[in-house]
Amino acid sequence: MWKNKWKIIAYGGLLYFLSIGVPLYAQADSLVLRGKDSLTYQIPISRERPESLRSFQGVPHSYDSSAFDYSETSGRNEAFLSGMWKAFIKLITRILEFIYGKGANGMGMREILRMLGAILFLVSLFFFGRWILKNKGRWLTDRSSEKLSNISMEEVEKHLHQTDFSVLIQNAEKQNDTRQSIRLYYLWLLKVLSDKKQIEWEPKKTNSDYEREIKDPVQKERFVYLSKLYNYIWYGEFLISDAQYQEAKADYQNYINTQKAK
Repeated sequence: MWKNKWKIIAYGGLLYFLSIGVPLYAQADSLVLRGKDSLTYQIPISRERPESLRSFQGVPHSYDSSAFDYSETSGRNEAFLSGMWKAFIKLITRILEFIYGKGANGMGMREILRMLGAILFLVSLFFFGRWILKNKGRWLTDRSSEKLSNISMEEVEKHLHQTDFSVLIQNAEKQNDTRQSIRLYYLWLLKVLSDKKQIEWEPKKTNSDYEREIKDPVQKERFVYLSKLYNYIWYGEFLISDAQYQEAKADYQNYINTQKAK
């Protein structure tokens, strides 16, 4: 009986010590975890002065290139230019295919650029030749400093900028050819306007063409009047008196001298 009693006491003591040890261990462990997870955990603050902190030289400028531009508009210009270039090459390729057939697909970039250069050269040559034909070599003949006084009346318009109008007008007046004198005065007027870059002289142009080229309103009004006077006397073949001729002559001389003085 005493033997069983001591076993009961031994088991009871063991249970007592176990019931005390487990809560103490759990409380100690929970205190450690709470200490780590607590919201009041203090982060260590550096005590170094700001000027002693490490700096990164040149970092802002190293990332200024377009390769590090992540904005919404980044790459749009490059993509647009690339698209335009591809479209241009595609157009040239189609033109070459139209001319040479499908075999043009195998042509490289160098051949395409060479063909493009040839096309541009031919176009430039066309416009240059057109300009030469339009001016008809006037920079070599009409602009010569040599004055032509001994020239037929039919050749005056072909050599407008070489004609010595004062001598020809004196010769026409000696012959009492007032119609020819008025014609020479009008051609002289056109020469002066052409020299002053007010009009672009061409033999096939009409008086209305020159009227549209003149910008100054007052100058245009006087030109219209003198053009009508020229048409009336030269093309209308109307005879005018000496007084009427002197009046018309004064009007032409006044206009010509005014333009020369500008």
